[in-house]
Amino acid sequence: MVEPTVSDTILIQRLEEMEGLRKKARKRVLAGFGVLLLAVSYFILVVVLTENGGSFLMFLGGILVWGGILIVVFLWANKATSEYKDLFKDQIVREIIRRHNPEWQYFPEKSISTEDYYESELFKTRHDRFNGDDYVEGAEGDTMFAFSELHTEYKTEHRDSKGHKSTSWHTIFRGLFLFAEFNKAIQGRTFVLPDSLQGFLGRFGQKLQSWNKSHGELVKLENIEFEKHFVVYSSSQIEARYILTPRIMENLVDFREKWKHKLHLSFKGTRMYFAAGFNESLFEPRLFTSGVRPEDLQKMKHLLDLVSSIIKEMGLNTRIWTVQ
Repeated sequence: MVEPTVSDTILIQRLEEMEGLRKKARKRVLAGFGVLLLAVSYFILVVVLTENGGSFLMFLGGILVWGGILIVVFLWANKATSEYKDLFKDQIVREIIRRHNPEWQYFPEKSISTEDYYESELFKTRHDRFNGDDYVEGAEGDTMFAFSELHTEYKTEHRDSKGHKSTSWHTIFRGLFLFAEFNKAIQGRTFVLPDSLQGFLGRFGQKLQSWNKSHGELVKLENIEFEKHFVVYSSSQIEARYILTPRIMENLVDFREKWKHKLHLSFKGTRMYFAAGFNESLFEPRLFTSGVRPEDLQKMKHLLDLVSSIIKEMGLNTRIWTVQ
């Protein structure tokens, strides 16, 4: 159990004041599930009766009646959940960001653009669905940055032996996506990606990595711990080593081991792109359990600390990238 700090007291009081709204939203969502269950039960009954000589009008009437009821209940439940979510982000998330750095700007409904996502070249799979929110922009020292949550997916379609089509959705990336500006443009492109082959297949995995030319030539570095977690590709061996200094590699290893999330980075032009995979929403309120949880506040604070440390400790503010 995480003990609240003195500075958390006001936030916890706000969360306690929101509990009534959270419980109302939860009750409406549960009521919606109940109505959906009744509707499904009704249609199962109608199908059985129809097969035994029942009226098709019962089925058609059920679609109209239950369809209308479900729409009303959905809007009724969505109104309460939206009110709670909006209040949580305005009163809690915005305040945590303000305390971290009052100069940072927060836009709950906005996200990193598809153009910035594709410009990073971190994820080659073309997405069919692109969702994001909780956009933050600002500066850390002299370095301008922006980040948001993102969830990108692609779909596959299958047909069974009877010709019925089904669609499946697959995650490409879900987590925190950030870009930061540095002072001078580098000439090439360098990518730091999770190493999933060498650690599993050893030398054969390393050979497979060298065959993958989609991000450039494989770059082998001298930091053994770094090589366990990451694989580096670049259009320039010299430039990649210039960017990935011993300090940078040590910091990336520390990030990976501390946060236990896969990291993807690219260095292009005047920007660094950074993507950290998370399997959970980062700035969303809880609905079915108590919203008064100090550990949730701490998690958001730690996430903002991570953003600052990415920029500071990777040396962007010291302007180490001076390749002309």
